[in-house]
Amino acid sequence: MQWTLYTGAPDQPDAEVIMDEDIAWQLFTRGISAQQAKEQALIKGDQPLAMKIFEMVSIIA
Repeated sequence: MQWTLYTGAPDQPDAEVIMDEDIAWQLFTRGISAQQAKEQALIKGDQPLAMKIFEMVSIIA
């Protein structure tokens, strides 16, 4: 797989995940499971691509 950078923006995203900011914060800091977050999220478009967000981890200092 290779990345290509384009200027501008597509007409619509390939995938979109909409969730409450509190759910996102808890997901990214492992305060809740990916399954719990998925149950409260709206997922549109390319499902395998959208599912990658549930694997993210953030360290907040």
